[in-house]
Amino acid sequence: MSQQVNVLIIGQGLAGTLLAANLVARGVRVLVADDGHRSSSTRMAAGLLNPVSGLRLTKSRQAERFIPEALHTYADLEQRWGASFYHATPLLRIFRSERQRADWLKRLGSPDYAAYLQAPLAPEALPAGLRAPHGAGLQQQTGYLDTASFLDAGRHWLRQQDALHEGLFDWSELRLSGSAACWREWTVQHVIACEGYRGQDNPWFGWLPFRPCKGQILTLETGDPLPAWILNRGTWLVPLGKGRARIGATYERDAIDSGPSLAAREILLREAHALFPDRVRWSLVEEAVGVRPGTRDKMPLVGLHPEYPQLGMCNGFGSKGVLMAPYYTRCLAAALVEGAALPAEASLQRWWNPHASG
Repeated sequence: MSQQVNVLIIGQGLAGTLLAANLVARGVRVLVADDGHRSSSTRMAAGLLNPVSGLRLTKSRQAERFIPEALHTYADLEQRWGASFYHATPLLRIFRSERQRADWLKRLGSPDYAAYLQAPLAPEALPAGLRAPHGAGLQQQTGYLDTASFLDAGRHWLRQQDALHEGLFDWSELRLSGSAACWREWTVQHVIACEGYRGQDNPWFGWLPFRPCKGQILTLETGDPLPAWILNRGTWLVPLGKGRARIGATYERDAIDSGPSLAAREILLREAHALFPDRVRWSLVEEAVGVRPGTRDKMPLVGLHPEYPQLGMCNGFGSKGVLMAPYYTRCLAAALVEGAALPAEASLQRWWNPHASG
């Protein structure tokens, strides 16, 4: 006997979990299909929320919109799910050169950056033993999402809602029928793909310009005291408490397999040592690999298929998912339920070629 579901979501990563939460809050019946893929970029990520990033200290587009949305969303879900996973934490930007320090000072004079950057710290205010020959400054409105805790809490909630199918989803089993879609015993109005980098192999969306990028992260341990701030010197280091920290991440565009790399491990260990060369001794606890679902223009892919409106996608957040996904998943939920317009900068239409296959 066929079962009715409003929205079938493929993938319980960051985007899929947030979209499900948005839809259920609107009274929509959802089903999330997820196989617990081990190279999920969400589970392996540091989960940084950082509106000013990159060598040139560039503010994310629409940061003023993304940050309040993200903070409200994570606080609301923590309360609803009875869990804790978002940690507001200042970020100490360690300048890599005098040019970067000059860029920081220039940004301080811009109203667009006033809410995010502070004046460089005096040398005596820096953590003991930190190597920062060009100085450092604190960034505000930063923090990190404990992505594993977030996904675990979301998975528990989905089970409570009887809204989780734990197993592989095979697109060859999907059938379109009129204005609906059918998969196994379910009939659904919309199927939304939130598959991470595996979206590049989706048979219905082969025309979308994914640019996946492998990243490696290490969990380290030390008996020495660590600062409470997130540290960023090109690579970032997130203190986890109890002498542990996570450092990352590498970028490998030519290798998107899920295995760890010895070369990447050595790079990250050197970076960790370079932060406190005379004071902190590290031991390796764990290494993890994930593949970021990037796109050609570094903007997400959110919306419905131009020819098959039963099918949609919410993907392509790259390394900015924690910052951007709360906003765009809410927009997609509003589009599905209320017919609201989707933001043009993330729309699938910008890449649509009616002559493309798939």
